[in-house]
Amino acid sequence: MSIIVPFYGSADPVDLHRCEASLKRQGLNEGSYEVIVVDDDGKGLGAARNKGMRQAHGTYLLFLDADDVLLPSSLSYCVDLLRMYQPDMLSFGYIPITSVVGIDNVESEGSVEVYVSGAEYMAHHNFMGTAWRHLFLREWLDHNQLCFAEEVYHEDEAFVAKAYFLAGTTVITDKLVYGYMQSEVSILNNTEWEHRKKRMDDFMSLLLDLKSFLASHLNSSSELQHKALIRRLSFLTIDFLLQLRRNRCPIGDGLKYFKQLKKNRLLPLPDGHYSNKYTLARCIINPVSFFV
Repeated sequence: MSIIVPFYGSADPVDLHRCEASLKRQGLNEGSYEVIVVDDDGKGLGAARNKGMRQAHGTYLLFLDADDVLLPSSLSYCVDLLRMYQPDMLSFGYIPITSVVGIDNVESEGSVEVYVSGAEYMAHHNFMGTAWRHLFLREWLDHNQLCFAEEVYHEDEAFVAKAYFLAGTTVITDKLVYGYMQSEVSILNNTEWEHRKKRMDDFMSLLLDLKSFLASHLNSSSELQHKALIRRLSFLTIDFLLQLRRNRCPIGDGLKYFKQLKKNRLLPLPDGHYSNKYTLARCIINPVSFFV
C-alpha cells in the first residue's frame, strides 16, 4: 500500500508528525506499506496527489492529508477487506475531530457492503466525495488514466465521481478509519471574496468537466453508469446552488451562474425520485430556473 501525504512548505510540521504517528499505530507489518510525503509545488492539493501517484509502488493508494490522522488499528481492518474482495475501490467511515485526545476510545464495529460496480453504488446512494475516505487500486487508476485536476478547488468531487463511474467491484464499510481535523484556518473558512469567487468558478468547472466526461463515455458506458452519473451531477448541481448562498454570491453573479447551468443542460433538474430532499429541492429550483 502507498499512503500519499501532501505537505506544503508553509504547513506546520507538528501536524505532519502527528499524522505519521497515527500511521505507526495501524498494526501493519513494517515494509507492507510506503509513505510518500509530497510537496504541491505551488499547484495545489491535486498536483501533490498526482505527483505522489506517479511515485507510488503499492497495490492500493490512500490519500491522507497531513493535518488529519487515522484512528488506531483501523487501517488493518480495510487491508483485510482488500485481500478478501480485491476491489477497485473501498470506502470507509470518518469522524470530524478537533484534537487527537480521546481517539483511542472511539469504537466502531463496521458493516460491509459489496457492489459489483461503483456505478451500482452511485446510482442509489449519496456520499461525501472526498478522496481521503477511499482506497484505490493503483493499477486500475493507471489503466483508466484517472488523475486530479490541478490548481483548482473541488478536485476530489470530480475524481471520486469518475472513479465510481468506472469501478468494478466496490466495497463500502462504515468502519471509522479517518479522523478529519477541523480547523478555523482551513481553506474552507477563507472569507475573502476573491477566494470565494474562485471556489464557485471551480465548482462550475467541476460540473462541466463531469458533463463532458459523461458525453465522452456515452457510447462505451452502460445504462447504469449513465444513470449513476446523472444522479451524481444532479446532487452536485444542488450543492453548487447551496454554495452560492454560503459564499454570499451577489445576485448578478448568481443569475450568470444560473444561465450557465441552463445553457449546459444542468438545469432544470431531472425528474428522478432520488430522495425526499432531492424532490423538494427540485420543486423549488426548477420553477426559478424557468424564469432566469
